[in-house]
Amino acid sequence: MLCAMPAFPRIKLIIFDLDGTLVDTAADMADAINDVLPRDIPPVTLEEARAVMGAGDDTLANRLSRETSGLDQR
Repeated sequence: MLCAMPAFPRIKLIIFDLDGTLVDTAADMADAINDVLPRDIPPVTLEEARAVMGAGDDTLANRLSRETSGLDQR
């Protein structure tokens, strides 16, 4: 039996703002980063979060791996 799709208005465009271009999400990004950092690592500041936003997942992952390994001393 086929199920009917729910009726939606004619949506022509959906925008995902994942890097803070349309909405300032730097504070949310900092909170999310700090949630995954080990507790013995100093928290990421708002300015540091802004610096990695929009740079790509690999930049963020590299930064976090340096932080957690102790290679990047602040």
